[in-house]
Amino acid sequence: MEKKWHRSSSVRENAPVSAPAHHGSANRRPPDGREPNEDVTGEHDRFDAVLQLSAGTAYAASARLDRLIDQKYPELEKVYKELHANPELGFHETRTAKRLAAELEKLGFEVTVGFGAGTALVGVFRNGDGPTIMLRTELDALPMEEKTGLDCASRVQVPATQWPGNTDETAKVFVAHSCGHDIHMASWLGAAQLLVEMKDNWHGTLLLVGEPAEEIGGGATAMLKAGLFEKFPKPDFGFAMHVNGDPAGKITVKDGAFSGNSDTFDLTFKGRGAHGSAPHLSIDPIVQGARFVTDIQAVVSREKDPRGPGVITVGSFQAGPAGNIIPDQAKLKLTMRSTTPETRKLLLEAMQRVAKTTAQSPWRRNRNCCASAAALWPARTRQS
Repeated sequence: MEKKWHRSSSVRENAPVSAPAHHGSANRRPPDGREPNEDVTGEHDRFDAVLQLSAGTAYAASARLDRLIDQKYPELEKVYKELHANPELGFHETRTAKRLAAELEKLGFEVTVGFGAGTALVGVFRNGDGPTIMLRTELDALPMEEKTGLDCASRVQVPATQWPGNTDETAKVFVAHSCGHDIHMASWLGAAQLLVEMKDNWHGTLLLVGEPAEEIGGGATAMLKAGLFEKFPKPDFGFAMHVNGDPAGKITVKDGAFSGNSDTFDLTFKGRGAHGSAPHLSIDPIVQGARFVTDIQAVVSREKDPRGPGVITVGSFQAGPAGNIIPDQAKLKLTMRSTTPETRKLLLEAMQRVAKTTAQSPWRRNRNCCASAAALWPARTRQS
């Protein structure tokens, strides 16, 4: 049947569902510039053919991708379990960086280890003209003991001094990938393998970045200060991911900020030590620290707008070594997270105010003792 454009209609007569409708006034020309009644016999058939070809190409690429994932998954799972069983703390990811660098070199990447920081990793794969895409993963683990009972569970212990703030040179800490960076690294490597395998489907440059010391901050900053995007191709687009508690196979995306800025602080309340039987002679930093922990939560629940994310968490509270002695200081470690500069400013100012107010409590000054002092300083800042 012959198909024509009609002045009295805004769509083609008998147009197939897959053909785009032509909207507008009755006198508007068809999309290709023909006169309204000019014969376009077979035009929609050619359009359908293009759609079917594109769909077929996409389906073939998707099917090929599925096959490659099935082929490579067993080996990637082995890499994941190896990384899981051998975690390393920030700036000490020597084995991890070496392992991933070897895998990238096998794929044909130009690999640099130690750029800006001793264990930082950068890989570049060039595949003709096109955009530069960055894929980033973290490398480090946490000072935690794994209690999963898995065959690949970490039993690694390292000197406690590898974690900032620990000064006991005789102590050791367990290390575990409790934040999922082992999964991130295996996924990062798998993405690199698949993209190289399917390089005939794309053109451009891949920039793979392994960030050290993400948990304690400093790794990304060191790489940027060393000129990461000056000495290597500057990415047009960057991708990263983070596992969460959703069911396996579910992927979550959203507009705007997905994760928050992270600031970490060390807070010290300095008091006056005394025997536990004579608290009236002390300025008890434990009482003051405990009061701070309680009061600071009122900032989050009563000063911050509840419509905007923000949280302050005290993750470490350390004071004296004995139960019958009041120490002369208490040390707290905090993390503060926010998603906007306004919320970050509010929480930071409030945290400083609450710390100073607690340290200068009138009930301490009335005991004929000097007021204790609170020292608050940023240990590290990480923005994402």
